Amino acid sequence: MVRAPSFSAREVTPGFYAIGRITKSSGLKGEVAVQPLTDFPARFHRLKEVWIETGSSHPQPYQVEKVLVLSRTVRIQLEGVRNRVEGDTLVGKFLLVTEENRIQPRKGTYFIHDIIGSEAMNEEGRKIGIVREVWRLPANDVYVIRDGQREYLIPAVQGIIRDVNTEKKRIKIQTIEGLLQ
Repeated sequence: MVRAPSFSAREVTPGFYAIGRITKSSGLKGEVAVQPLTDFPARFHRLKEVWIETGSSHPQPYQVEKVLVLSRTVRIQLEGVRNRVEGDTLVGKFLLVTEENRIQPRKGTYFIHDIIGSEAMNEEGRKIGIVREVWRLPANDVYVIRDGQREYLIPAVQGIIRDVNTEKKRIKIQTIEGLLQ
């Protein structure tokens, strides 16, 4: 299986990597609930600082004061976020880390941000389109590939994804009957 385990399904500010998305404020003291975008939620315990995209040209840094990893969510207390109203202003925003706080994927897995923007080609080298999104579904990830007005949903499984070259931003796809319709 070709999984894209650890980061967001969209592009973020260059040099930053999304590890979670704030889904709601939690409690009265400004804690926020975070949906992890990683297969390693325990990584949140090691965080001392995160960045949040605020709509300006550069993400804003926040010191991490407290982390509680639950079964499907992470609760975080950020310095300077002291009440529910301040927490609510962060809902929908992505938690980001820099290169030095990024973890390395296991062999045969790729970060979503390394997949997004890749040129998808068939086994003969014909361009199919560009990977614009990655959907994380229970059975497997799905790469959303667009070429102009056309959109293809390609399951990220070994029988279809033949090669991933993150340095050249290229993915080779085994096209089976009906896949590109």
